Amino acid sequence: MYCRLNQHLQANNILANEQYGFRKGLSTDHSTFSLTDNIVMAWNKKIHIGGIFCDLTKAFDCANLDVLIAKLKHYGIQGSTLNWFTSYLSNRRERTKLSFNKDQID
Repeated sequence: MYCRLNQHLQANNILANEQYGFRKGLSTDHSTFSLTDNIVMAWNKKIHIGGIFCDLTKAFDCANLDVLIAKLKHYGIQGSTLNWFTSYLSNRRERTKLSFNKDQID
């Protein structure tokens, strides 16, 4: 599914150039280089710069799934593919089970 979705996004030029990490030939190293290059160019032009950095590690856990499905529709995902995503993303639950060895607890 990743290959099909990625092919659709690439063919329709949907992804921003600044999206790295999951695209072929664009690793997070490219992102770091691009950021550093932009900072150095701004310094050379004596332009004030600032940055806000957010840890988005758990961002998908907070995504509104109705909005995500609407965006997939907006970008041309439809029919059985959209139904597959909707089914996969709907009513998902996560559980963590902790087990303790009573001999190790003091």
